[in-house]
Amino acid sequence: MNTLPFILQFTVGALIGWIIFGTLILYALIKFFGGTVTKPNWNNNPLNFKEPFNLIQFIGIGAIIIGLGNVTGFFVENSIVSLFGLQFICTGIGFLISMKVSERILTGTNKR
Repeated sequence: MNTLPFILQFTVGALIGWIIFGTLILYALIKFFGGTVTKPNWNNNPLNFKEPFNLIQFIGIGAIIIGLGNVTGFFVENSIVSLFGLQFICTGIGFLISMKVSERILTGTNKR
């Protein structure tokens, strides 16, 4: 049984879903809580809702690290890839991409 199409469908769907969800969350935090669109800085508190990009970057990088640890550990023990770990990796990447999408939507620029 070839599971590669299932894995691709599962991970790409999750990635697109998390991009949309992350963009909506950032938009809501900035519009409803009066946040600002600023570049994330690791010296700032990630739980400050006035600068939500710090929080989303913290969640995204944390999810990628957890996913990589899960995939690596599961692969070493069982010689197969963990879908749960791939889901976490897609979550982190989706949140990081949603930061760029939200920045373009909220600032109104289409720079490339």
